[in-house]
Amino acid sequence: MSIDRIASIAERLWFSAEEDFLRLWRSYRDGTFKIVPGPMERHFAIARSKPSAFMTHPPVLGVSVGGTYTKVIVAERVRGRLVVHHLAAFANPDRATPMEDCWDRFLLEDPAVRSYLASERRPLIGFSVPVPMLKDGVFFHISKVPGIQGLIARDLERDAPTHHLGNNLRRYFSRRAIAEPLLFYYSDTVIAHHGGMSTSVLDPDDKSILLVSGTGLGTCDEGNFVLTGRAPILVDDEELFPREETEGYQYQFLGAGRGLYSVMRRACTIAAGSPQSALSGCSFDTYFATTRDSRTVSDIARAVTGDGTETPVVRELRSRVGTAGMEELCVIASLLLDRVVSAIANSGVFTTVHMGPARSGRGHVFFFEGSIATAPALLPRIKAEMRRMIAQNDLFLRIGREQPPQPVMEAEYFPVEYDAGVPTDQIDLSATGVVTATIAQNLIEKGIA
Repeated sequence: MSIDRIASIAERLWFSAEEDFLRLWRSYRDGTFKIVPGPMERHFAIARSKPSAFMTHPPVLGVSVGGTYTKVIVAERVRGRLVVHHLAAFANPDRATPMEDCWDRFLLEDPAVRSYLASERRPLIGFSVPVPMLKDGVFFHISKVPGIQGLIARDLERDAPTHHLGNNLRRYFSRRAIAEPLLFYYSDTVIAHHGGMSTSVLDPDDKSILLVSGTGLGTCDEGNFVLTGRAPILVDDEELFPREETEGYQYQFLGAGRGLYSVMRRACTIAAGSPQSALSGCSFDTYFATTRDSRTVSDIARAVTGDGTETPVVRELRSRVGTAGMEELCVIASLLLDRVVSAIANSGVFTTVHMGPARSGRGHVFFFEGSIATAPALLPRIKAEMRRMIAQNDLFLRIGREQPPQPVMEAEYFPVEYDAGVPTDQIDLSATGVVTATIAQNLIEKGIA
């Protein structure tokens, strides 16, 4: 059996979902990851009450910056429906590129966006950014989205004076002779949650949670950005999870694309160091080099199913390592994906417990976001794992909390309509939310809601 040849690394990839959850809870109790309060209380109140001016509103422009791609959307609301006139996705630059040059490419070189900006006396523009806003207008992360230079502060105190997004955007639009816009911007997890609440049917006494895993891992609980992915719990194995390469043992390096590729590379390298392994002597540096390569892990896990979905990268790997080597890669990838599913589910369960029960009496309503959390091969497993964990009353007794009711994981949404030519498979809650949050901001500024 292939697992016998790589028994050592397989054993090192074993984990206990329950122990991970308890570590996550202890990390919260000890204050080693942040729960960041958001400035969107009124926006969420509007999303919950859904006044008529919110349900029917003229078009806005949304820019949803992700960890790997940026989406640009022009959409309006008509009697609750989201009507999408334009939607485009752009790969973020791999090399450091001035933010203004990125906006030129994402916005001004796009005819539909340029037309919107030229036709509006006061354009309504929203931005979502995939990291916390730790100071007013200033988003911070030490390394995320490295290709858009000037968007995210790397040293909060040093960069704050030059990285206020609102000030920089106003200067940018002024220099491009675009009418001064109404601007709204905040962290993408919270904005995606707003999109879920705004376009779904909720009981007034329900509580809801946005659970996201794409490049990063986290949740939103209607008032806070809950950074579960930054909990420093990967302390078991310095070779697999080195402190420097996991930014201090962060959970998201095994729960999101940000680190999955690098853990896969190290696991394969360890396996290849065994003479018994069919991977012996192979190098995997070029196959697992960037966040985009995290997708290859799930592609490998499906490679032995024979369903005809092998990607070019998987075919190349198979030709290099042979059938036996491919079986070993599949074992490693499958074990890693088990931990990915668990990390995402644990983040959702943690936030459920942290929020406390809903007055409606039913379980928390969940919205899912991110390329990993919503992947067809993973989402059913994530939901099943959340149900399994919540069913364990002893687990909650150990942390002194009441066992929560089972969550609601199939939200009821209003319809979405698309103009001809709009890619219907590109819409997500971040793109939806950047539209709905900007509409809410417009109503707030006008004193309508």
